[in-house]
Amino acid sequence: MTKQIVLLAALAALSASAFAADTTKPSAKDHAKVSHAKVSHAKVAAKAAPKKVKVADVRCPVTGDKIAAASLSKSLKSTYKGKTYYFCCPSCKPTFDKNPAKYSKS
Repeated sequence: MTKQIVLLAALAALSASAFAADTTKPSAKDHAKVSHAKVSHAKVAAKAAPKKVKVADVRCPVTGDKIAAASLSKSLKSTYKGKTYYFCCPSCKPTFDKNPAKYSKS
């Protein structure tokens, strides 16, 4: 019976030390690894993000008129070969869509 108590006490001590090891805080080295991973992921996401269009450069491909920044969200648009084209008026979009190669610079 005393051997069983000694074995149970030893087992309890081992369990307690194993549990204590699992609940420790990560070291500074572990934290640096996680921070580095977040930074690397952010760099990859930034490279994969599409380029923003300069508002001053947005022109209707049909007429060449500038399109105001305020009207871009309301403006009609078409996509051709992965590039988005904005139009100054409703009549330019169908003209572009009939022959996009003629009006695109790509």
